[in-house]
Amino acid sequence: MVRWGDRFDMTISLCFTGNRDRVPSLDTELERVGLRVGLRMWNVPSPHEKLVVDALPRINPWMSWNAGFRNSGFGHYRAAKTALELGVERCLIVEDDIRFLRDLDALAETVDAAPDAADVWLFDLLKRGSEDSAAIREHLERNARGRWTTPTDNPCSMACYGLSRKGMRFIVGCFENAFAGRCRLGIADHYFWKRWHGGEIQFACAWPLACIQVPVGRLSNTATAFGKGNGNCQLDWYRELGLDLNAYAYA
Repeated sequence: MVRWGDRFDMTISLCFTGNRDRVPSLDTELERVGLRVGLRMWNVPSPHEKLVVDALPRINPWMSWNAGFRNSGFGHYRAAKTALELGVERCLIVEDDIRFLRDLDALAETVDAAPDAADVWLFDLLKRGSEDSAAIREHLERNARGRWTTPTDNPCSMACYGLSRKGMRFIVGCFENAFAGRCRLGIADHYFWKRWHGGEIQFACAWPLACIQVPVGRLSNTATAFGKGNGNCQLDWYRELGLDLNAYAYA
């Protein structure tokens, strides 16, 4: 049995009304791994988001150009802010395209071994531009301790991650400082980069990854923004990291 509840007080499932065809298979997968969702939050198409972004003095241009980055980013802000306001000590946030390890014993060991001292627990990693996959793999393996490792200074992925209250305050603060014009509004998972927290936020990454993002229904924003539009960008990244995709509940 995977004891998610021993590590996280609340699980938030973040979905999008435009991709609701993903939800049945997501729920089947969450049930398989014993993950109970305490709150499902829906992102919706929102024309006001572009108006808000374009009114800010400093933004990452992708936040203006790409509706998916805006919509997803604001959804993660709302999820972290909701958990923070509700007094949750540790929350787990999952997107709608994740699939976990087939081996539930291995997954249970990963969850049980999650480092207590971390502020952000990454169960997945996202490809970031043209980064050197071999160098990242070497870093992850060199720093691995048991089923967890230390990511590089610029980790990405909000597909499945946990936040301590310090982690929640950090993510919420990044967005709210941007809304107030005190810093640049960035792509949400770029706030995990060290330049935003200066090493004050402690990260841990499951290794091997506890879950991966897979094509479900429409192409993911990652594939269309950074890949060739064929939906395979992220899967190729996992292979480059040396992961066996057959180890995950993805056919």
